[in-house]
Amino acid sequence: MSGLAWLGAALLALVLWAALGGWLAGVLLRPVWALAARRGLTPPVAVARLSRLVLAAALVLGGPWAAFEALQRQAYRDALPPALGQGTLLWHQTQSGFREGCGVAIYRLDDAALQALRGPGAADWLARARQGRDGRPYHAYAPWRETPAPPEGAGAPALLRGWPCTPDAPPELAAVSQALARPGSHYTTGPEHDLVLVPALGLLVFSYFG
Repeated sequence: MSGLAWLGAALLALVLWAALGGWLAGVLLRPVWALAARRGLTPPVAVARLSRLVLAAALVLGGPWAAFEALQRQAYRDALPPALGQGTLLWHQTQSGFREGCGVAIYRLDDAALQALRGPGAADWLARARQGRDGRPYHAYAPWRETPAPPEGAGAPALLRGWPCTPDAPPELAAVSQALARPGSHYTTGPEHDLVLVPALGLLVFSYFG
């Protein structure tokens, strides 16, 4: 396909997406105007058209971002072993290239996970947390290990490997990095990703690069 053909296809897709946004804005505003009419309120034509234009622009511009955000959140959750619980996503950041990407997701562990980590059966609980929710071999993890983690160098596991891709990382990520040098935390690695559990902070970090 030539460059001109790609450009034409992109423009056609843009026109169709804009038309869909305009149609959907009209559908969403129709009951609003109907309710206003029943109360004896009829907005000027210019106001109605402007409202539809603004809503259509919000849908056209915000729709792809919202869809991408939802896909990112689901991708991170699919990579986590279900045994780790239903933690709350606190923050995430991703950078994607043509073929590869990198990123970090920080979760707040739920009470059940924290209780399991701090109990006598923590080792058995972690042994069951070595496969992501999606069941893909790519999201299989090595046996969990306790901190302190070995210093970076030959043979040392790559931990928090996506950190360099997250210039806006919150201070919690630095705190997790510091916890890797002290006893009391746990970590595991996959083909291009890693997980770090810090019970003292109540945090789970998923990181990937590749």
